[in-house]
Amino acid sequence: MMQRLFRVGVALLIAWMPTSALAGDCGQGNLLNSRKLTLGRTTNSVLKAIEKRDIAVLKRYFDPRGVGFGVDQAPLTINEIEQEFSMRRGVYCLLFSTPCISSTVSSASFRTDSVLSKWTISYSEWLNQNEPYSAEVELSESDGSEMCGGLVTVRGRIEMKTAPKVLELQFVYANGKWLLSNTPYALGE
Repeated sequence: MMQRLFRVGVALLIAWMPTSALAGDCGQGNLLNSRKLTLGRTTNSVLKAIEKRDIAVLKRYFDPRGVGFGVDQAPLTINEIEQEFSMRRGVYCLLFSTPCISSTVSSASFRTDSVLSKWTISYSEWLNQNEPYSAEVELSESDGSEMCGGLVTVRGRIEMKTAPKVLELQFVYANGKWLLSNTPYALGE
């Protein structure tokens, strides 16, 4: 039931977004509407994979060129992410395990990042505690390139000292699908 409510909320937010405010590289008319809807579906899948700690599903949505975690660090390659997953440190902790976020190895890079330093619980725990959460989907040009990009802002229901009230995810549209390229994208609220 909660998943259905979340999907309805995302669909309503997408439907109410003004098309004229969106950048041209994401298309126009039916193409634009289709991309907004598919970004909403992709968002649902990514968030549910994080919530359920489903690494296999989540990895399908990673941009093969790499994924950024935080705003002050270089993106990680898929091999680097897989290594952190297998060693259960770094990005694995950020996404799935609150207890290991505070470990010395995992927290070193997070403490120096202006956004990640505000996360002392995992995204998975944050999503579970804030369910049902709402997500706003916005399409835009990606970093001045000709790619279509998407920014998703997930808003939590509760104030926490262990995390910001929003979780931001940045996507790029490539090869006919949406791919996660960065999280969090910018300093949230």
